[in-house]
Amino acid sequence: MAWIAWSDLAKPKALGGLGFRDFQRFNEAALAKLSWRIFEKPDSLLSRILKGKYYPEGDILSCQPVSAISHGWRSVLVGRDLLIQNLGWVVGDGNDINIWSDPWLDHTMQLRPYGPAPAEYSHLTVADLRYENLILTIKPSLANAHDRKVWLGTKSGTYTSKSGYYFATAVAEGEDDTRTNAHSPWYKNVWNLKASPKVKMFAWKVLKRAVPVWRDAPFATSFEPRGITDLETSWSAICATPCLPPTGIISSQLGPWILWILWKERNRLVFDGFSASPEEALTMAVRAAKEWELGQKTEKKPTSAPTQQPFTPHPEATLVRTDAAWRKEDRKAGLGLTVKTARFEIRRKKPFCHVSSALVAEGLAIREALLFCREHGLKNISLESDSSQLIKALRSGEPLTDCMGSSRTSSISVAPLRL
Repeated sequence: MAWIAWSDLAKPKALGGLGFRDFQRFNEAALAKLSWRIFEKPDSLLSRILKGKYYPEGDILSCQPVSAISHGWRSVLVGRDLLIQNLGWVVGDGNDINIWSDPWLDHTMQLRPYGPAPAEYSHLTVADLRYENLILTIKPSLANAHDRKVWLGTKSGTYTSKSGYYFATAVAEGEDDTRTNAHSPWYKNVWNLKASPKVKMFAWKVLKRAVPVWRDAPFATSFEPRGITDLETSWSAICATPCLPPTGIISSQLGPWILWILWKERNRLVFDGFSASPEEALTMAVRAAKEWELGQKTEKKPTSAPTQQPFTPHPEATLVRTDAAWRKEDRKAGLGLTVKTARFEIRRKKPFCHVSSALVAEGLAIREALLFCREHGLKNISLESDSSQLIKALRSGEPLTDCMGSSRTSSISVAPLRL
């Protein structure tokens, strides 16, 4: 567990402290993790005890607080309320999802059809209705899989405290699109900077609060700093801008080091009454970046790649290979499959419309192959695909929100296709 010093909480966010509101949102995200476990495992001992005491009818998502409840249960409900704000539905057979009131049109944000619904149609479920391109990209289960609620902040649909914190922060800061806080480009690369840990941490703190910077940095392309009030919008461009020779900075990024030196000199001005000139500050930033980059150039002993054991299917197995191509512009896909036995080899291809992603296309290809095998009475199937993400999910049993309805399989020997 990482301890947070009281002094860090007391610091204003502009000075790099965590801030009371951040700490509160972090606490809410952690409480939501407990609520998620109760929601996901209603048959566990804890869930059954709490259900019997606080919500004998219904579930944790629909229960209302009563006057006499414990502090612990009240805290659980705080996390539950965060969950409700970002839960969505994955369509199985569509019988449990109300068209108008439940969020089911998207797997990354809560999206419903626009209402109000006519009174005679207000009770309809997704199973009763299929229309428009967005709805047609949803591929219902052919195995009568149940509809299920998922967390919209992760690809697997499983709640994590990290995604919950990002979502709570976005809601608290009034962002229109709550996905940007968790998936914006600067969040993806700030921890992958080629810089020291202290600079990475500093960059994260700065990006949370927008600081205007620069003028004379030796970037290879021009960068106009005037008018920058939100560093987040310019972060990717700053990190992607290479440096001109002869600075000696080849692989690392100079931008974060400039920020770091500016911060140090700002503190020196506040506490000591003087600071370096812009030219001196830039020289220190270039020197620090170069020294760090040179320090990373350690001799690496050549290592032999681990030998991967070839996958050998059972001699009597039916070998099934699948592949898919997907076009984003019109959401069309082409599915291909090869079925090979000791007696014959068959190749099939099939076009598919209204496919939401390349991953779904791969899942549909697998589904088509398995339906073909079932239709022809083929068993003991060895399946090969070039979609490593889908193969990993099938092997481990981990869910993938996009494919929960379209690629449900069981009792399959799965191997990655070796090209």
